[in-house]
Amino acid sequence: MRSDVHPNAFLTIPIPSLAWTRPLQHYLTLWTRKAESALWGASALKLGNPDDRCQWIFVKETLTQAWSKRAPTAPMGRFAHVHALVRMPARLMKKEHRLGYALPIEDRCRRLAEALIEASRSTPAPFAKRHQSGVGAAVDVRPYRDDAEVSHATYLLKQLRGHHRDHWSEAVTDGLRQEHGLFFLPRAHHAARRSA
Repeated sequence: MRSDVHPNAFLTIPIPSLAWTRPLQHYLTLWTRKAESALWGASALKLGNPDDRCQWIFVKETLTQAWSKRAPTAPMGRFAHVHALVRMPARLMKKEHRLGYALPIEDRCRRLAEALIEASRSTPAPFAKRHQSGVGAAVDVRPYRDDAEVSHATYLLKQLRGHHRDHWSEAVTDGLRQEHGLFFLPRAHHAARRSA
């Protein structure tokens, strides 16, 4: 991920279970690819220029807290979720092509959330119970902020050392990726293979 790429959205997805047969990255890769294809067209996944693709930096966070706020003495449970900084391309979505202009970032975020929810509905896990009722993942996508009140980059990368508030994380080592569940999509070797 280049350090000059600026995010324009912030994503949160609660994760109902940590005991899956496949890694979390598998599901997130599947959902993000399906969402990008739905919004920008299937051909978007074959583009070699990263500026024309959605770019994501994910961090997994697991909190230990009481399941019920009304019962503070109740047993503690593990609440897992993922956050992501998202850079949507300036290239028009399919809907925007039909309209003839780019939508505001708030509308783009709403459409991205809806596409990710729809993608999660087709996944038998980790949302198997939700899948039966057709609900899908509880995805939240909002415009990226980095101001005096809210800094999504600082919140996402609060456990990483040496990050820069205005850019994507620089000089991220494999150790940091493993320790904090940090990973980037699309994966670099896939992008290189498409552009070859």
